[in-house]
Amino acid sequence: MRMIKKSVLFLCTIALLSACTQKNTSEVTRDKKQTDAVTSTIANQSGDYRMLFIDGKYRTSSTRGYTLELATVENISAFEIGLMNLSKSEFNPSQFYFIEGQFITNEEINHWLAVKSQENPNGLNSKQENNMLISTILEQDYMILNNGNYEFSGVSIGLALNPKTTASATLTDEELLAKGKEIVNQLLPLLRAKEGFDSIPIMFGLFKQSVDNGLSHGTYFATATSNSGTSVSKWSNTKLQKRVFPLETDKTEESSVFIAFKRNVEKFFPNLNGIVGNATFTDGAMSELDIKITTQFYGQAEMIAFEQFLVEQAGMTYSASELSVKIRVETVRGTELVVYKRAGENTYHSIVLN
Repeated sequence: MRMIKKSVLFLCTIALLSACTQKNTSEVTRDKKQTDAVTSTIANQSGDYRMLFIDGKYRTSSTRGYTLELATVENISAFEIGLMNLSKSEFNPSQFYFIEGQFITNEEINHWLAVKSQENPNGLNSKQENNMLISTILEQDYMILNNGNYEFSGVSIGLALNPKTTASATLTDEELLAKGKEIVNQLLPLLRAKEGFDSIPIMFGLFKQSVDNGLSHGTYFATATSNSGTSVSKWSNTKLQKRVFPLETDKTEESSVFIAFKRNVEKFFPNLNGIVGNATFTDGAMSELDIKITTQFYGQAEMIAFEQFLVEQAGMTYSASELSVKIRVETVRGTELVVYKRAGENTYHSIVLN
């Protein structure tokens, strides 16, 4: 029987809302072949994916720089986090572990994003369009722990589509969806031909990027999953939108509620440096809210008081059971406190990290 060595590492990670990590000496496998040693995973406490660490380090994707082709920083965030959130319906975070894309190469991305030609038959863009229709491709990998080995068991592919194909022409949503479906059915056989991709579920998300230079986010508008084969015919419409609070131009009820929450927090701790909310809306309703509070105070008594205050205020303001909420308090030392509630829960939890 394979022995797994375990020890506790004190690693604070903001995105995962975890105070500590559990070290696990195991392997990542793709098609039952060992590829790398995995030495640590961070525990899931708030419905997020548990992350895999390679040789004790977070392994980034070799192709991650391609997301910089998106028009705005907000597009990049919505593109990456949005795909991870959509993946939860296909790859349950209680069963699957997350790692940034490890198997699609820079060379493949370059060929796929280039214009299709005799020299490049796998190109997904067309020379008929001045601007590239498909801006970038994002890979996210999902692993299952099986008998001490992490096996490559699913992948999500995000396709960022640019609706503004020429200086004067913008595709309608129907046209963008039709072209996105066409691109997926060109890309899927190329993915299935790769080692380890032949029999795993592959989820696709079509992302309509915003074309301005402001704070607006692009949105995922359609998803499909291929469990086998080289074509996809069944698609689901996805109304996933991102909004930032507070914005002066946002006069919605959700914005007003956030502003009232912000004012109450600032009255309690007037020396705060900033409070910003990032909200996810699914089918028109707010489904996730991530609030970042920045401050300079360090006192332990103050932090305990702030923890109690935030749990109370969040419970009164954001009590809807279907809403997932995370409130992070950050100082120059890093994340000090996290208050959160998972979707489906009515009770808030808190974690003091330092």
